[in-house]
Amino acid sequence: MRISIFEPITDDTANRVVDEILCQRYSRKDDYIFAYINSPGGDVDAGYAIYEAMRLSGKYVVTYAANHIHSCAIIIYLAGEQRFANKYSNFLIHDPYHEIDDRMSVKKYKQHSEELEKCIEGYFKLICDRSKLTVAKIKKQIKNAPEGDWYFKADEAISYGLVHQIGFP
Repeated sequence: MRISIFEPITDDTANRVVDEILCQRYSRKDDYIFAYINSPGGDVDAGYAIYEAMRLSGKYVVTYAANHIHSCAIIIYLAGEQRFANKYSNFLIHDPYHEIDDRMSVKKYKQHSEELEKCIEGYFKLICDRSKLTVAKIKKQIKNAPEGDWYFKADEAISYGLVHQIGFP
């Protein structure tokens, strides 16, 4: 089974990809999911939905960084048991963020802030669980990066345990 994600990660993207996976879940002819990703990221919850569908599919998941693996697209990329990238692939990790309504009450703002902190912790934990990175390393890199956007290329991603091999098999 081949899946292409060449778009921002939205609920529509998650619905399409999860539907494709569910339709093929019990098919014996497809023991693999090959996911090709080139995405600027997007909605972290939609990214989690795709990640979970891939991991729970019962299929062997192989992911390919076709170009950009930014923000929550990294979650989807990390679903792969084998992860490939081209040598020019570009990765980005940053703190997840939510839109804030400027008419929000103080109570609602505090609740929103707490939810965002949990989201950030979960995002970093998933990255750490599927790589050699630590939360401390990620936070340090983000803190030192311009505007909090930590960019790196495939060769660095190999040393962090995100990418297993440069090139496509």
